[in-house]
Amino acid sequence: MRGFRIPDTTDTETAFFYFIDQQSRPEPPFTAPLMNMGNNVSFGRDHQLLIWFPSLHDEAAYSLEIHRVRISRQDTTVQEQMLEHSLDPEQLLTGYVQDIFMSEDQPNLRLQSVDNPGDTGAFYLLPVPNSTFENAHYRVRVLKAVSGEEPKVIARRTYQSFWLDMPVSLLNLDVAINMMRFVMDEEQHRAMRRGSREQRERRFREFWAERDPTPDREYNELMVEYFSRIDHAFDNFTTPQNPGYESDQGKVYIRHGEPDRRERTFPPNQPAREIWHYGDRRFVFEATTGFGDYRLIDQR
Repeated sequence: MRGFRIPDTTDTETAFFYFIDQQSRPEPPFTAPLMNMGNNVSFGRDHQLLIWFPSLHDEAAYSLEIHRVRISRQDTTVQEQMLEHSLDPEQLLTGYVQDIFMSEDQPNLRLQSVDNPGDTGAFYLLPVPNSTFENAHYRVRVLKAVSGEEPKVIARRTYQSFWLDMPVSLLNLDVAINMMRFVMDEEQHRAMRRGSREQRERRFREFWAERDPTPDREYNELMVEYFSRIDHAFDNFTTPQNPGYESDQGKVYIRHGEPDRRERTFPPNQPAREIWHYGDRRFVFEATTGFGDYRLIDQR
């Protein structure tokens, strides 16, 4: 029988990560919602990263890195460094223990002080500007450096900045570009559709970046609002004759959003009408088939 050796793990060093759904740094002791018990955080939202070190060595320096990565079956390819931080020993939190519990179907983490700390390790709280990160995969690593030695990775975790409520019409680049015909003239739209995928994606991103009301954040509210209107039009105005975004009501909704007021009338011996009011402006629609299909007959 071939022998084997069980490694000695008494000097094994590691760290554990908790993503806290809190915009500003909470002062311990605190209770805060966890962003997720799995490997996702919410796209477009900043958060706090709580790192627990079961043990630390006084002679070592610790640092943290976050990289955007591409995940494939073969490997994980580093694409861009997003954050680098040297841990300040003065900011370490000692004399606390963590407790995870459920409240109203939401996982929470409680950091509470203890009278007899014993061997509770140390915590470090770091704000992460996740609102500036793309909805992509990331890898966080903690490194330990001892004088005269190469830094050693003592903990790592791969996670995704996940856009949970991403508009369906944004899931596919070509579909998204096709839906932009409602806010572009024909020549602009043809130009947007030309070229390789990389060229189309670049033009798509440039178009919305020029109109981004919050350019310091990755989450573009104007783009999200537009494609959410596309989804709403499809869900609410689709008939056997047309997808909702091709209907007159759908097109008005996409360009102008939710009306300030809707009015339905039933003129004698005439089809039903809907009037959408936007301030002093109004759009009048008339029923055509009796199956929710309305055509625009007047606007002023």
